[in-house]
Amino acid sequence: MVEVFGFDEAAQDAEMLEANANGIEEVYQESAKLIVNRSKSIASSKGLQVTGALVAGITEEVDGNGFRVGWGGRPNLHGYFQEVGTYKDPPRPHIRPASDQSEDEIYENVQNKLTEGV
Repeated sequence: MVEVFGFDEAAQDAEMLEANANGIEEVYQESAKLIVNRSKSIASSKGLQVTGALVAGITEEVDGNGFRVGWGGRPNLHGYFQEVGTYKDPPRPHIRPASDQSEDEIYENVQNKLTEGV
């Protein structure tokens, strides 16, 4: 009797994983927007909107390798100094807490997308 080792099933799973990986950028986009929205909410609750365009200047950049959330160029660069503080002012983080709050949810969304149908 010939035993089947499941190579056909493994090949199908690999093809499904590849197809799912091609759609991961959509999950990255949703994840970036989640962090941006939470960052804006935290910044607003700390009164940081009075420092110019800081809240509106929180942006995301997405590509096939991941995403980045931060502040646009001038005049929004001062958001960095709100996040980490200066010698005069204490830090008032808003992106790091948003990222920390979102980490498990994002991890789960990526994992679900990659294993969808497998």
